[in-house]
Amino acid sequence: MSPVSRGRKKKRPAATNRRAERTEPGLDGLYRDMVRGFRPLVTASNPLDAETFMSGMLGVWWQKLPPDVEPDELELGAVAYAASRRTSEALALLSALAAVGESGQVREAAGAAARDLEAAGVRPPPWADGAGWARPTACWWSQDVFGDQAEMLCVFDGAAGPHGLVVLVDLNQLGGWVKDVFVTDEPDEVLGALRDLGTTDRGMRPVEPLDPGEAHRLLVDAFDATDLMWEPDVGEDFRDYRALALARCRCLPEPSGAVTLPPEVTEAERAAIVDEFLASPHAAGLPGEVARTCARLVVDYGAERDRGRPLRASPAKAEMFLLWWLPREVVLEERERAAMPAVVAAWMRWAGERAGLDPEVLAELDEVCAESGAVFAETYDDLASDAPSWLYLGEHPRDSDDAAEVLARRRFAAPSAGTRIGDEDFPRLDPGDPDERRLLVMGEHPEYQAALDDAGFDGDVDGVDPLLHVTLHEILASQLWDDDPPEVWQAAQRLLETGAERHDVLHALADVLARHLYAAMTGEDPGLTAYRKDVAALP
Repeated sequence: MSPVSRGRKKKRPAATNRRAERTEPGLDGLYRDMVRGFRPLVTASNPLDAETFMSGMLGVWWQKLPPDVEPDELELGAVAYAASRRTSEALALLSALAAVGESGQVREAAGAAARDLEAAGVRPPPWADGAGWARPTACWWSQDVFGDQAEMLCVFDGAAGPHGLVVLVDLNQLGGWVKDVFVTDEPDEVLGALRDLGTTDRGMRPVEPLDPGEAHRLLVDAFDATDLMWEPDVGEDFRDYRALALARCRCLPEPSGAVTLPPEVTEAERAAIVDEFLASPHAAGLPGEVARTCARLVVDYGAERDRGRPLRASPAKAEMFLLWWLPREVVLEERERAAMPAVVAAWMRWAGERAGLDPEVLAELDEVCAESGAVFAETYDDLASDAPSWLYLGEHPRDSDDAAEVLARRRFAAPSAGTRIGDEDFPRLDPGDPDERRLLVMGEHPEYQAALDDAGFDGDVDGVDPLLHVTLHEILASQLWDDDPPEVWQAAQRLLETGAERHDVLHALADVLARHLYAAMTGEDPGLTAYRKDVAALP
């Protein structure tokens, strides 16, 4: 969190410490401790205390459960256990879970069980009626000048009185993901501090109001992105406040209008940006066409990985481009590797000045580019050896002139080296192995997996023969992988240039392949030459 946020968090109820106590083995012991943990909250009056406590309980197992255990299973188990106890502590747990349970199924089950206990004569806690309800009054956000991150403040009013949800969103990956979150009972102070920071810190933009519906969209998407990440680097308060934050998101109005997609940056626009950079004084002394290749990679990264922002300059973007994306995704020639740090440093300075960044801010950008550039060569060698490109290139020399083309062709054949088939994950397969490549093809067709797994299946799925469909894709993947016949990849490139998606390109190729397979099965095979001619005839 930013300095604004430090020390302004709502204090968690003392009872929170009890959630780590265990008195009985197994789930019954866990559920018993959860119910006991609510004992101090039976007579409390502030619903926010109960919601915060319940949120902390649910945060204990966020991303910590075995793959075969869903959070809903544990939460529904806690509902069933509490419903059978008929105590004030059990009713308190159910009331809190009905307010901040992550899934609608859990909240409904907890609410129904709570009403049953009340009907049986169990007295509800004083805060029960106010839990789970809050009215949004205003939303604000403040971004840094680089566009790397934003701090959001959503203010609510309700039975707990005024309080705010403070969320730090990293804007560099996945369209934005939550790095830290907490709830404050001093929202006015946080807003005042954010305003002060926006006027005194040249690295921050002034605080701006944010439409509550748009805040809803941004936060839900950002929390979803964090959930998808493997061991994300979140703040120390994230687990405790995550469930409560999602509950407050549900209090925000639904976003209106269609989702705004990142702008598409055309080929002509990308080329024009590179030309403008190379014509600037910042590119003086850079090595000609090699600099053009490096600069184009920076532009492509911004257009495709930075939400359609090819001209954004930032320290985090420079570091991620040099030390994460390039080593894992791009096969560079030796001269490109040597030139890349200088090109990136010049590019970021040029783009930063073009955006009107303050000289002090530009100095920070220069420093990060220099630090990242100094370790780029070593990092590239270390990470590239374990990067997916090794799997795709196989024995093909990484420093050969056609390495990039081979990598593009094989990645078109099998875009990912990992997949899921049914309930089983295959995170690391070798696409160069025909058997494992078949698994990757099957993973691209989840709608057919059950039929393929059934040896007795003899029919179609929505008018498609699953075995034939997947077999055609598997044959094409092998032809593309080996570039044999070469007309298949040539045709794929032509179709892609027309704007066709990969899925449609494969189907166009499969139509030709299917005709020739049928001819071979009926004894009328015209031969490989005819197949190559028909593929070459595709537009």
